Amino acid sequence: MSKRFLRKIFFGLLSIWLGLLSAEGTAVPIIGRPCKNCKVVQATDVMTCECKNKNGDWEGASSVNVGDCGAAVFNCDGKLKCFCL
Repeated sequence: MSKRFLRKIFFGLLSIWLGLLSAEGTAVPIIGRPCKNCKVVQATDVMTCECKNKNGDWEGASSVNVGDCGAAVFNCDGKLKCFCL
């Protein structure tokens, strides 16, 4: 496995864990950096993150995505944030 792949899995799992903590009211800082390739999307009943893939199309973010968009993390004010790995 490549270091990039392992890093994405690590940060993906970390962001899910931080998201669960913040959902319980714990103040969790947003990790990562601002990213023009990541955006918050309103799905039917949830907010999610999408990122641009190598073809320039938007797709759902995951820890093993082609793009560099990290998993969704809720910060302490309850707003969804997306970040780059």
